[in-house]
Amino acid sequence: MSWKVRPFDHSIPCDGNAVRLFRKNLDWTQKTLATKSGYSERLIRKAEAGEPLDPETIEHLAEALTFGDQTIAPEDLCMTPLVLVQNFISAFVEFGSEGVAAASRDYFSDDLEIWIAGDPAINPCSGSYQGHQGLREYFERLSKTFEVLAFEPTWSAHGSEVFVHGIQTLRRVGGTDQAVVWGVNHYLIHDGKIAVWKNH
Repeated sequence: MSWKVRPFDHSIPCDGNAVRLFRKNLDWTQKTLATKSGYSERLIRKAEAGEPLDPETIEHLAEALTFGDQTIAPEDLCMTPLVLVQNFISAFVEFGSEGVAAASRDYFSDDLEIWIAGDPAINPCSGSYQGHQGLREYFERLSKTFEVLAFEPTWSAHGSEVFVHGIQTLRRVGGTDQAVVWGVNHYLIHDGKIAVWKNH
């Protein structure tokens, strides 16, 4: 199956989980997919690791994975900015603030910049953080300060920018009172990774 709208980018990050899922749906090994698509096992490993590939290569993988009752479009194999941020938020929901940094490490650039709004006297998590170490530091602070009880996000994406806004229900660690907070998170995607994360 061809692209609905052929991308202008020379390389596009794959959604590694999607490639793996569609391959396993067919009970294929990486070697089988490599043979069916005409590529090497190394390239299949790259795709399943979420690395960028040429749009034509992604199209060939989609054609190979379209088999039996399974119809796959190239778009189904791509890690768009919106899907990338949604995967990060899903990891946060699944692993919580204590495990999300490790679980979502591959979603973030090595040069990540994080800015969390607020008065440090009220919110000890506010401030600037850099790189993967900063990501871990932020979530360590968050896990020691607040429990996130609920989050109801709304998503919007404009090119390489993703906005997530919604209501969070928080409780201070060791406390009983709950607070409902409206927030906006702005993510900038570069080379298939989250490069900037700003909380407003």
